[in-house]
Amino acid sequence: MLDGFNHVAILTPDLDRLEMFYREVFEVEEVHRMDHRGLRHGLVRVGPSSVLHAFEQDGPKPAPIFERGRIDHLALNVGEHSEFERLRQRLVGAGVSTGEVTDFGALLSVTFEDPDGHFCELCWMRETATLADTVDPS
Repeated sequence: MLDGFNHVAILTPDLDRLEMFYREVFEVEEVHRMDHRGLRHGLVRVGPSSVLHAFEQDGPKPAPIFERGRIDHLALNVGEHSEFERLRQRLVGAGVSTGEVTDFGALLSVTFEDPDGHFCELCWMRETATLADTVDPS
């Protein structure tokens, strides 16, 4: 009955910088700015039905994995292995990732931190894989 995620709300002290990062690295084209009672926020489309809803305000400082709160990180999908490789190189070029690929069997993942320290992954799911094909990386 579900069709994926609609949006993930995040905090950023600099909305312009965050939007520019997603435009430059991921070639995001659709961004919609809003200002509601002095609160700047924006929608950044990261997939056909997926949006980052960024609110401009200071948030908690970045923390180690699993110490970040109820939502620990976000992962963005790509549909083609070639796009995964191209974006992985862009993340390395932007200085936000080592480019190391983790193979989970069903999918490949590369981690990065956005300009605000959000821990993120870029993932490519193998075409014929199911969730049952997922393994702990060795």
